[in-house]
Amino acid sequence: MPTNVNNPPDMWRNWSTKVPLRAYRLKRTDLKRLYKMLYDKQIEVRDRVLGGVVQLDGETAQQFEQRKRLIFDAFVISMSVAGSNDESSHGNNEAFLDDTNLPYQLKSVLFSNVTVPNAVLGVAPPCRVTLFLDLRRLPIFDLSRLPSLPTFNESNFEIQSDEENWFTAINTRLTDFFREKRTNVNWLHAAGMYDALLFFVGIPLAIWSTFIAGPFVRRLEAKCGILTTAVYIYVFMISLMLFRVLFSYARALFPKAEIETDRSWPRIHRGVLATLVVGIIGKAVYDLLRTLLFN
Repeated sequence: MPTNVNNPPDMWRNWSTKVPLRAYRLKRTDLKRLYKMLYDKQIEVRDRVLGGVVQLDGETAQQFEQRKRLIFDAFVISMSVAGSNDESSHGNNEAFLDDTNLPYQLKSVLFSNVTVPNAVLGVAPPCRVTLFLDLRRLPIFDLSRLPSLPTFNESNFEIQSDEENWFTAINTRLTDFFREKRTNVNWLHAAGMYDALLFFVGIPLAIWSTFIAGPFVRRLEAKCGILTTAVYIYVFMISLMLFRVLFSYARALFPKAEIETDRSWPRIHRGVLATLVVGIIGKAVYDLLRTLLFN
């Protein structure tokens, strides 16, 4: 792709960044907003490149126009969409993002201004941006991963540019967009959050569970005293296991990255979780206050 845009070595500069995305929630229409945002900046790159294209020696006017048209058509935003059934599709125009063309449950969406120019012209554009949305859902009850680890999510955008204004503009637009779409659950998916909640919530609730089991254990002690300690230990350990299950449940219901659907199951599950948490903690606080104030 000869462009005759030559900068001396002392003028070469490059700006780059790779930004992991914090917790966010999108509507399906937001995908088109992102496409338009990226495509507007791709047009700027295309016009800049075309401005440096000159007719080569021995090239006819018709060949020159064909080469310019090839370059013009190559500067698009390519998109790759994967569904929960591992079906994937690819497109490079806004109509591709119509609901009728997309899987109902999205697993990932990739935007890139590099793929087509690289494939068609054999060279990457001087200003590049890639946006990956990792929309995979966690299992409702996932006990296979250590809860202390952060939630694995690869959502990010990466920008590389030899022009500072272009770099700053697209970086600011994407940052502002995802700041507008962020949710307040990033803390739930952070590393070590389970350990902190376990210490301040899980263990106190486990102790409270043994307190609740006290009357039953005392009746059991009269019949078989040797089982008393074992029952207390098991009640304590089972309470900690249930706390871990609830923590996994919460991470699945309040994901780090999600795209809204018209299904009602998330709202139902979130209502169930809220009822469980409020009921358990409310009863524990009530028993604590009653013990402190009336005993």
